[in-house]
Amino acid sequence: MDPQSKPRPHMWDALEHILFFVNLVILFSSISFILHSFVDKWVPTVIDVANKSTNRYLIPIQNSLLRFYIAAMIVSYPLFAFLFLKITKRVQICPEIHTIRSRKTIIYLSLFSSSVMIIGTIISAVYSFISGAITLNYILHFCIAFIINFGIFIYFLHLVNVDKKAYA
Repeated sequence: MDPQSKPRPHMWDALEHILFFVNLVILFSSISFILHSFVDKWVPTVIDVANKSTNRYLIPIQNSLLRFYIAAMIVSYPLFAFLFLKITKRVQICPEIHTIRSRKTIIYLSLFSSSVMIIGTIISAVYSFISGAITLNYILHFCIAFIINFGIFIYFLHLVNVDKKAYA
């Protein structure tokens, strides 16, 4: 194969990775907020049950936020899926994409932010346990936050390991 015709990474690849990351954040934040809204609706806290008369003013705001999160998820999911498939296919054609600086920066920022969120979630759980504030509502919120952040962390850790194997 002629070296001139060999596919090489370029700025468009970097832009696709940045857009992928932005859609990842929007999608998983939306999913998280939607799940948290359902937990609050289906498993109310003792305070929510006691203050039922004051919550009627919050219902329109909560419904508006829920519609916003659903809209964000509807828009970001197809973009996320499209970019994921396109980037995966492009990386198979041009393995040098692993060396793009913006890709590495995004991966390590994602690892850092998801690990900070995991640590913060665990600290919050331990604090709530020590203070005796563990309820079913809290456990469900903890599980949602932990699972989403842990999934993101594992995915980006996998990308780091693939990069290490490819360019070790």
